[in-house]
Amino acid sequence: MVFALYGRVPGARGSEKGDARLRSDFAEPSATARVCLEFEAQGVNWRTIRKPKQRREAKKGSGHTTVQATATLERHDGTGWQVVESGLKPVTARVVDLVGLDHEQFSQVVLLPQGEFQEVLRADPQQREKLMRRLFATEGYERAIRFLKDEAKRRRDTSKVAVAKWDEAVSTADRTWSAVLDGIRTTATTAGIEAPGWDDDDLDAVEGAAGRKRHVKAWSAVLGDVGKAAEAEASLAEKRHREAEAAGGRFTAAATHRGTLADLEGTRTEADEQAKVLDLGRKAATVVKELDRLDELVGLVVDAETAHAAAIADLLDAGLPEGEVPSTVAKANTASTRWSEAGVRFEGFEQALADAVKHEATEAEHLEAADSAKQAVADAGAAITEGEGRLLALEQELKVALEAQAELPAATEALGEAGAAKTAVDELDKAHKAVRRAERNLRSAERDRTGAEASLDDERHNETLDLAGRLARDSLVGGEPCPVCGSEDHPAPAASPKRRKATALEDAEAVLRAVVEAEGDAKGVLRGERNALKKAEKAFGRLEMGEPPGDFAPLVKKVAAQHKEAESRVGPLGKLADLAAGLGKQVETVRKDVQAVRDELADKEGEATRQDGLAGTAAKEAKGLRSRVAKAIGDDDPAARREEAAAVVEALGGLFKALDGLNAATGSRDTQQRTTDRLVASAGFKGHDEVRAAARPEGELDELKEGLDARQKAEQEASAGLLELEKQGVPEEAPDVASTATAASTATEQAGNLHDAAQLVGERNHAYEDAVKNARKRADEAAEVSAAADLADSVDAVCRGGKRSRSLESWVLARHLRDVAAEASQRLHGMTAGRFVFTVVDRDDKDEPVPVRLDVTDHHNGETRSVRSLSGGETFLASLSLALGLADTVQHRQGGVRIDSLFVDEGFGALDAASLDQAMDTLSDLQEGGRTVGVISHIDEVKQRIATGLEVVKTKRGSRIVPGRE
Repeated sequence: MVFALYGRVPGARGSEKGDARLRSDFAEPSATARVCLEFEAQGVNWRTIRKPKQRREAKKGSGHTTVQATATLERHDGTGWQVVESGLKPVTARVVDLVGLDHEQFSQVVLLPQGEFQEVLRADPQQREKLMRRLFATEGYERAIRFLKDEAKRRRDTSKVAVAKWDEAVSTADRTWSAVLDGIRTTATTAGIEAPGWDDDDLDAVEGAAGRKRHVKAWSAVLGDVGKAAEAEASLAEKRHREAEAAGGRFTAAATHRGTLADLEGTRTEADEQAKVLDLGRKAATVVKELDRLDELVGLVVDAETAHAAAIADLLDAGLPEGEVPSTVAKANTASTRWSEAGVRFEGFEQALADAVKHEATEAEHLEAADSAKQAVADAGAAITEGEGRLLALEQELKVALEAQAELPAATEALGEAGAAKTAVDELDKAHKAVRRAERNLRSAERDRTGAEASLDDERHNETLDLAGRLARDSLVGGEPCPVCGSEDHPAPAASPKRRKATALEDAEAVLRAVVEAEGDAKGVLRGERNALKKAEKAFGRLEMGEPPGDFAPLVKKVAAQHKEAESRVGPLGKLADLAAGLGKQVETVRKDVQAVRDELADKEGEATRQDGLAGTAAKEAKGLRSRVAKAIGDDDPAARREEAAAVVEALGGLFKALDGLNAATGSRDTQQRTTDRLVASAGFKGHDEVRAAARPEGELDELKEGLDARQKAEQEASAGLLELEKQGVPEEAPDVASTATAASTATEQAGNLHDAAQLVGERNHAYEDAVKNARKRADEAAEVSAAADLADSVDAVCRGGKRSRSLESWVLARHLRDVAAEASQRLHGMTAGRFVFTVVDRDDKDEPVPVRLDVTDHHNGETRSVRSLSGGETFLASLSLALGLADTVQHRQGGVRIDSLFVDEGFGALDAASLDQAMDTLSDLQEGGRTVGVISHIDEVKQRIATGLEVVKTKRGSRIVPGRE
């Protein structure tokens, strides 16, 4: 059947290529193997005809020929068969479209192979997941997970490249900023002005762009101001030159210049003092830094001396005499070695005393053991006398018990027969009552169903009338066509609908579903009770008590009396017989115990002598050890001496560290002292106080310099102006034209230099700003690809799963398993009279994910337990329910495909009689529900339950099929 549909054989004999060896070895040499299957799908009759690839005898000539595989699909049009598709792949594709299942799914849903439909139930989580992965074709999720992993790696690599480009752009911005600073220094030198210092803010050129922009802006402003001043100076020089050439000076102007010079001369002493303060301040600035460093080192020396004093105090506290405190690192090392050796020696004495204590304890143990052995000798003598008396009494009791044991088998057999008769009669009586009760319940359920069906028919009729009434009321208009039939004549329109409950039809359908379900439950209960009655009748028949009576009360009373009489005889005999084995063992045990006590008496006498000798040896060892320690250290405690030595060694280590730190601090201080003294002397200061007195804040020194420079400039300008005026006529001497020309040329050149400097700084700053923009652009790009990489990593981690989550494929398979369990639970609930349903467990008590497993919930006790705890019959029903649920789920996933056939291959051989009855009843219910059920089996009990069948008969000429029972 499967080959006819899909061109492949299911199971181990099949193959992906569909070239399984199907031709019979017993076929005629010239015959061609061929299979034909008629089936119904989508309301149409279809027929497939396939030939497998095969070798057969050639029709012409000799030898063999290879017949290639062929396939055709035909459709019955009501009169005959018409070919629809030809070719292996087209026919298979069309069959998949018609049936709604591919080869793998059809083999799992329609065919339940030999014993394998229990595989899904008993498989461990990994095996079940592998099976469902193949059945539900979830390999695509695994491929998606691999793709997401690769995509995450690709995006991480892209992110690394973008970050590298960002880092390179930042480095480029740093280099362009260095070029800007170099340009500032160059222009300052060229222009002859002092450039402002750049105070590094520890930021890169991008993060610190705002501060750098302010720095360049400030320097550009300085260049602009100085340039304007230079241009003004050049213009003034040109003007003075022209005035010197054109006319003489003016007396008023000369008087002004003289006044200025006079004012400057009056403040010259003050200016000289300021110049002296400026000079001393400049010299003191360098020396003050070294003085600060010296003060810092002096503080370190003080700290080191404090640490040294603390180390000496620790050493004295540890027990070292004050006169033995080392003054150097070498002496500290020597003392540490000496005290370490002393600690080792005291530790040896301490161990010797510990050994002496052990020997003394050993001596006490041996003495105690000797006393115990002597006491045991006395106890053994008394025990021997007591045991011999007890042995005589037990031998008398054993004789009585053995006599009862001989009578017990016959009495026990009589009790067993009476008990079996009582149980069989009680069970048969209960079974008859249970069947009658179940039959009454079923008849009541059938009456309820009949009434619910009648009510539903009434509601459907009323619904039809209501629909017709609404149609007549709302849609029928004279002369216009009916929206249903199209006629323009409306001879008998329906009456308007009456008022009725809106959900009346749905309520009636719900009631019918409920009573049908109740009827099904009642059938299941009756079937179970009838099975129980059959078992009870078989058990009663085996007792050979005749036919079951109509009234069980007398028989129940009779067998109960017989059972009670048998119990009254077996009980006393059983108690005595039970004592026989125990008494026999007790007699043998007492005999052995008496002999063992005699043996123990001899052993304990020897043990007492041996323990006395061992105690003397231990006492001698302990005395020798204590004598050796007392000779070496007297009454001192070696442990205290060892701890004292260890404390001194530890304190010497602290002293060594303190001496080393003090020497280092003192050396650094002395070196700095010499350096500072040389600087003070070379700067012309007499001492440290004079240096600090001469020191001034840098801002104050800058103000002094600016004031002196301004004074000097004013004096120069006044002198030059006066000189110029005198040259023009105020003084009697002629004006100096060459001097004014030189001054004008110098001022013009200076203005040009300042203009070039401003242009150079502007160009380099523009390059720096472009580099910053590029770095920021690269940063945005890096952030964007990094965010994408983080997102890809997150998606990858979620899909692959982890400790507290599942992978995407595992989650999908778990959802499929829940769907399968839900479908299977509906069937299992009905098969077991409402007792069992399936439960999917995927998390533990701590809500941690665990491998998904399938359990069953028992409604009789409310417990959920492993499917492996089910009995054989329960396992079969659960497995069959799960297989059918799996089939239903796959059909639903294929767009509501319905398969009305089911084939079960074996699986019945391991069932007991009751479980086999349940299995066959279940399959009969499936058949009654409209499914065609095929069973393949060699079990005679199964064959007896099958009404229609075919039998495969093996012969020497191959197997053949003959009709079975009809």
